[in-house]
This record gives sequence, structure tokens and C-alpha cells, in this order.
Amino acid sequence: MNLSFFNPIRTLKLAGLIPVLMAVASLTSHAANLRVTPETAADNSALTLVTAPGSTAAAVSDPHQLLVIGTREGKLLVYPLKDNGSLDEAPSQTVDLLHPAVSLLFHPRMPLLYVWQNPGNDQTAQTQETVPHLLIYRCEGQRLQLLSSIAQGPDFGYDRQRGMLALDGKQERLFIPIGLGGTKKLPTSVAYYRLTAQGLPVQAAGAARPEPKIVPYFFYFTGNSIVPNSNGTTVLTGALAGPCFVDLEKPQAIRQHVVPDTGAFVELVAHPHRPLIYFTTLGSSTFLTMEHLDGILTQLPHGVALEGAEFRSAPVVMSARSQVAVGSPRSVVVIDLDKEGRPSGKARVHKVDKIEGESAPLVYSEKFNRLYVPVK
Repeated sequence: MNLSFFNPIRTLKLAGLIPVLMAVASLTSHAANLRVTPETAADNSALTLVTAPGSTAAAVSDPHQLLVIGTREGKLLVYPLKDNGSLDEAPSQTVDLLHPAVSLLFHPRMPLLYVWQNPGNDQTAQTQETVPHLLIYRCEGQRLQLLSSIAQGPDFGYDRQRGMLALDGKQERLFIPIGLGGTKKLPTSVAYYRLTAQGLPVQAAGAARPEPKIVPYFFYFTGNSIVPNSNGTTVLTGALAGPCFVDLEKPQAIRQHVVPDTGAFVELVAHPHRPLIYFTTLGSSTFLTMEHLDGILTQLPHGVALEGAEFRSAPVVMSARSQVAVGSPRSVVVIDLDKEGRPSGKARVHKVDKIEGESAPLVYSEKFNRLYVPVK
């Protein structure tokens, strides 16, 4: 193993942060600089509970007024949203998949929904190689119509029950969640599809194929959360014991020493309107925010440690409320932000007994200012 991979000065040179983060070794001590005891919410009126047993993933489209939830049974539940953001109790359409959806992502401009499904390790090798991972649906009014199914064969990992699809800022690259460790052909890599102006994968040699970037020492990559920069040449990704900065042009991956090293996976998300990245560490109570310049982290992190919290999801930015929501066992933690988008020191816990498992796949609509929470 090349231990120079962990060299802090090398990390800073790559990201261009030497003037800002000279005290990398002390970042952990600054990470959670405020301890907060969250209040217990009096009611759950701030949440929109949606009956969707066995939920695995969720996505909402404001332009099309659609909420889609994936389930463990391999279903897509399609809920049209009314003009106030409310919805009927039962879905208007149920789409059958071959396997559960790991990630759902609406294109911000085109009437497209990207779905990543994973057959898992319990399937036969033949099934693993023939099942398409990436399904693309067109929004026809408020219904889904299958448009394309691709991404199949031995080049894709099958042990991922989590993951995230992500688009770069120009919507020219669709990043896909391949398996940790990949295969012999893709030992450690980031993969993406180049997209046409219509949001569809570019066809090469008669078939759409991803472009893998082999990244040396990229064993920290998880794919559970990923934030590409504006043109998709670099990404920040949630990784084991900290976020990871990946330069796809070099290619090179550098762990960022900005969160307390608990040995757990870090989840992250970008604010939609501010140059801020929010971090949670799974199983911990620490919530952090940090400025970034087109995907390059800058300044010191600001954070809070919430007494009694146990985060189980990536943060969900509720921009119209100046809040962030995070999944926790049978509850949703809501953290207030100040006018600059950093944690204000106030938080509350919404107890939701109907949440299945450790947490629900939360999704937020900025248009309707609603946080949708799937429950059993």
C-alpha cells in the first residue's frame, strides 16, 4: 500500500487549499464545535407521511408534480402531486421492476426518471449478467413509460443494496453506483454515462456503455452519496471515515480529513443554491457543513453534535425552510440553519413509529416546501 496517499500536504496541493487548511490535523477537533440537545417536536405536521411499505428509494419532480417511491418488492409507486403538494393515499400507477430500486433521480430539465436496480449477491451469475441496472422512464403526463434499459453484464457490481445516481451541473454526465471493489475489469473505478442533449446515454458501437475511470487506491469509494462539480471532472463522494475528493482527469482520489474519524461511512449533499456541503456520519450524532468552490472544499467545517441522535441517512436540504433533515431510527431530525446556511444550534426530533427499519428515504420538494417521508 502506498502510504503517501494519506499525506495531508498532498491532499491540500491537489485541492488547492494550502492557504486555507494548513491546520488539517486539527480539523477533527473543530468538527463538532457546538453540542445541542434537540427538542421533541410537538407533532409531525411539518412532515408529509406517505404510505409505501418497504420503501428503498424516493425522488420528486417539481416540474412534473410527481413523487416516485421504490420498494423492496421491486415496485415503483407513482404519486401525482396536487397543486398544494398533497397526494392521494394510494398511488395512481405501480410499475413492476425485476429487482428493488437502489436510487431514483429525475432529470431537472427533461421529462426523464433514471432508476438504478440491483439484483444483489443472492442471484445467480447468469441473472446478474442479464439484468439491466439502469432503467430510463419518460414522464408521460403524470405516468411513467419505460424508454430504455441498459447497464448489464459482468462489468457491474452486484453487492450494492445502496448507492446514488448523480448528474453533473451541466447534466452532461450521469454517474452510476457500481459495486465497491468492482470486478477484475473495473477494480476500483468511478463510472458515468455521457448524455445527449435529450438526457439519454450516448450510443457507442450500437450500445450505450459507461466510461469507467480507474482511480488508484480508490478503496474508500462507496457511491452512497456523490456530488459532481459543474462539468463532472471531479466528484466529492461519501466514503469510509471521511469524504473523498476524486479528480477524474488525473485520475486520483484523496481522502479529505474534515470529519471525525469514527470508521463509519460519511454521507454528503450539496446545498442547491449556496456553495455549501453538508455531512453526516452514519451511526454518529455529528452534523457538519463546509464551504466549497465547484466541488473543492474550503474553509474550516462548522458543526453540531446532537445529543441522542443517531444519523442513518444523507442530509436532505430543505432550502425554503432554511433547514436540513436527516433520517434516524424511527424518527426524522430537523436541523435549523442560520442565514448563511450553517447550523444555528437549534434542532428538533420528529418521532415516526411507522418508519420501517432504521430510517426512511426522505425526499424534499422545494416547489411545495414539503418533506415526504415513506412509512409502512
